[in-house]
Amino acid sequence: MAASLRNNRLSASLLGGLAAFALLTAAGCALKESTDPDDKGIGVVITVNDTAKVNLDFTDITKSVFVDSGEFDLDAIRNKMDEKGLNPDSVEITGLQVTYDDSTKTFLAANTGVHFFIKIYVREDGGARKLALETMQVDQGALKVLTFDPNNTLFELNKEIFGVNEGFPGILAAIKDKTKHKLMCIAELTAKDKLVKAGRLNLNMVVTVAGK
Repeated sequence: MAASLRNNRLSASLLGGLAAFALLTAAGCALKESTDPDDKGIGVVITVNDTAKVNLDFTDITKSVFVDSGEFDLDAIRNKMDEKGLNPDSVEITGLQVTYDDSTKTFLAANTGVHFFIKIYVREDGGARKLALETMQVDQGALKVLTFDPNNTLFELNKEIFGVNEGFPGILAAIKDKTKHKLMCIAELTAKDKLVKAGRLNLNMVVTVAGK
């Protein structure tokens, strides 16, 4: 990924839906909001969180690529923004996290040390999927991958997971476009080593939108 994308603040024109990430088992969205006083006296920052859930099935451990999808409810996000008086023109994505459910720690423990990477795509109704987020980065000429670890269950934007110009800006653009109601997110996990034990991996993609 281009260095400029990692170094510049990602305030695109929702995953993640948003933007994620991250299945054909989708759960409902959970919305939260908070207000934080701004010490500089330029107002109160309002944040709205949206969660999409993705369930990856590792029943066939002879495979190396596992795919599933979920949805972000764009109407729910906009309704919450309206309730809080957020100006759609001023909002931006201030955070995106991918976490594992506690229920998947047994699977992670059994496969501790297995290397993998995740790519998260977004797709509007009838459109082509576009790569929005990925964990794989180039590190000193080699591909940097992650490992399954029951004690490491959080991936944060610009730390373990990175935005991609092809699809990441479309997350915020979709949130602002009232003609769009759902944004599908597709998680693709590639295992670089052979899995030890079958199981399921439940991913939660949490996107934070902030504005005044």
